[in-house]
Amino acid sequence: MDAGRLREELRRYLSRAGPAEGRSAYRELGVSQPAFSRLAGSMRDELLVVGRGRSTRYAARRSILDVGRSVPVHEVAEDGRSRCLAVLHAVLPRGYFVEARSKDVESGFHDDLPWFLDDLRPAGFLGRLVPRRHPELRLPEDIRLWPGDQCVNYLSRLGWSSVGSLVVGDLAIRLHVEYGLNPRDVVPKDRAGELYPSMADDVMACGPPGSSAGGEQPKFLAARGPERTSVLVKFSPPVHEGEIGRRLADLLVCEHVAHQVLGEHGQPSCRSTLIEAGGRVFLEIERFDRIGASGRRGIVSLQALDAAFAGRLGSWTETASVLADRSVLGQPDLDRIRWLEWFGRFIGNSDMHGANLSFFLRGARVLGLAPAYDMLPMAYAPQHGQLLDRWTPPPHPAPPDAAAWREARIGATQFWSRVAARSDLSPAFRTIARENEGRLQSLARIERLLPGGP
Repeated sequence: MDAGRLREELRRYLSRAGPAEGRSAYRELGVSQPAFSRLAGSMRDELLVVGRGRSTRYAARRSILDVGRSVPVHEVAEDGRSRCLAVLHAVLPRGYFVEARSKDVESGFHDDLPWFLDDLRPAGFLGRLVPRRHPELRLPEDIRLWPGDQCVNYLSRLGWSSVGSLVVGDLAIRLHVEYGLNPRDVVPKDRAGELYPSMADDVMACGPPGSSAGGEQPKFLAARGPERTSVLVKFSPPVHEGEIGRRLADLLVCEHVAHQVLGEHGQPSCRSTLIEAGGRVFLEIERFDRIGASGRRGIVSLQALDAAFAGRLGSWTETASVLADRSVLGQPDLDRIRWLEWFGRFIGNSDMHGANLSFFLRGARVLGLAPAYDMLPMAYAPQHGQLLDRWTPPPHPAPPDAAAWREARIGATQFWSRVAARSDLSPAFRTIARENEGRLQSLARIERLLPGGP
């Protein structure tokens, strides 16, 4: 068989089988190992060859539209400096090879985006605005349908401000540097009440370029001066437009109260500020993945860790327990997660999915649990244009949960007490809060029956 025919046979084999060992490939072609080595050497531009000796694997390269065959992945440190963490190579029939450029990440093949890049996919309220705001990307309107290549296409061109510390592509890292030198969204602290209403109107109309933050609550990103502190600003509808707007404003106030109570109970949480302006309620939340004007901290969601290491798709504690058993998380993180989940149940947080819990990351190394966020009584959020005033008693704890259940109940009782006392909440929600405070106080009798109870 001539060399041209062998090259074509190898391309077809690798396009069908994916990354393969040399022995499998030359047996498939019916040639000797030396002949295969010469063949592979003649196809250096078409093949990705990784490993050494008998562990060497061969993959056929492919190209990502508007990106090319490979793209660097940069990491921005807390001081704003960046380094090349890895290079992402596209291979056939699908997926990528991560070529490590740092000890903080491992080289390897992935069927889709590597787990440490998964949270960079556009998501939530602002993510859905990307296709509308950037039709030049020629990407599907429904971001949930984007495969890995389309995400890389977006990230390498406009994803310079995605969550965490990772930036895909040289163009995106240049945009990050340009923003650090000349930020365009700095809001003087004393003008937030003046500027936030128009920023809310803008994002509701179309959305700012390049922004991507998960979650369904309407929001926008900004930098608060003069320190240029990066903030995520959630906002309610105009509260005068009806009970739906008032309820959503109540929930933002509740989220702010939850931040305070969590901090008082030794649970790191977001720092936030409430602002009423332009008929809306704004909750300004300091981003824990940003440091100063240009620094960043890496983060990864429980959802991404679950997909990569657990495959559990259970509750926070169920997934975290599997991750702790596999040494991805430590016992202190598991204990905190158990506490947070019980607190969330006690305050009616019905939206504790895997994207609402995150961990700090350096490269692809998990460092520990990040501050709590999106902790609010979502059971009372409007559904289909109707208000829901419902209380679902949390289940009785199993013995391993006894301590967390007891302490979280005390914290949640304080939460409802403070909510009931706030004058900036609607009378209807203050009534809900008083009722829930009483319900949690009545649960104290269960504590006497738990292991280690008083």
